[in-house]
Amino acid sequence: MRRAAPLLLIGAVFALAPVFAQKAREDVRAEAAGARAVIAVLADELASAGPLLDKESFRAVATRVREKTGAKGKALFHPIRLALTGEQEGLELDLAVPLIESGAALRGAGIRSVSGAADRAAAFLAELEKPDAHA
Repeated sequence: MRRAAPLLLIGAVFALAPVFAQKAREDVRAEAAGARAVIAVLADELASAGPLLDKESFRAVATRVREKTGAKGKALFHPIRLALTGEQEGLELDLAVPLIESGAALRGAGIRSVSGAADRAAAFLAELEKPDAHA
């Protein structure tokens, strides 16, 4: 009898697995839609901004993206981090982005070229906008 309870619980979990999977897909879609909006606004802001060579210029762009999208905290900074660094975690963005921009300014100096923040955001957005990216 005691063995029947865990088996019933396991059966219930497997029976609910499609419900959980559907909920997870819906959550991912909602997060992706919010992320896409953040990246689109970020790309627009960076296209019109100069190089973000210091903390303050990055923070100003992040503030404008927050104001235009309403995204805050992780919903704001996680998509920005992914678009600009390709990583899910790492150095604080207000430190990393000026370093990226400084590296991009070295084009033609005999070293491998580094894409700046505006190019990175635009390329990331272009990938998000591809039809197969929505699947």
